[in-house]
Amino acid sequence: MPEDRPEDRPDTARRRRLLRTLGVLTFLVIVAVAAAVTGVTSFDVLQRHEEAVNATWDDVRAVQDERRILVARLAETDSFSAALQAVLDRWRLRQRALDTAVDLESEVEAQGEVDAVIATLTSFLERSGEPPAVTDRTSWREQLAELNQAAAVARRVYNESVAEYDALRRRIPHRWFARLFGFTHFPEYAVQVTP
Repeated sequence: MPEDRPEDRPDTARRRRLLRTLGVLTFLVIVAVAAAVTGVTSFDVLQRHEEAVNATWDDVRAVQDERRILVARLAETDSFSAALQAVLDRWRLRQRALDTAVDLESEVEAQGEVDAVIATLTSFLERSGEPPAVTDRTSWREQLAELNQAAAVARRVYNESVAEYDALRRRIPHRWFARLFGFTHFPEYAVQVTP
């Protein structure tokens, strides 16, 4: 039987260090893969929610554009009092601010101010004799009331979407990846009080 020489025997300590290093590297690879999968999943979820918020804001814009057209047509009738003219002048001023909004936050704020003026206009039309009808069957007040209702629904859906998105953005692990990928807060849409 051949004799075991030291150079033929495996170096046990060296082997243990190599196995320990391989174990640590395997663990780090698993952690890195898990973090990457979590990051990709978080990005996808946050992206879908952000797109949903943007879609609801597009719905708000569509209703507001219809209302803008109606109020602009009302302003062109010239069959109203000085008090209604003052309300329409405030509406034009707020509408200009909305048109020059540079980002979503200022647009949401300006839209809230426009909504407040339109609420004043609606109550004015309810209290006073209104101008001639928009069509044979629909009055300005009725059409504006319908659009106000649609705007309120669109505003509620937008705010719910923003709340859901923000809640998701604050949850771990999405919180970490939201910061990393630049997902930011969306403003709440509230009707502003006008003097």
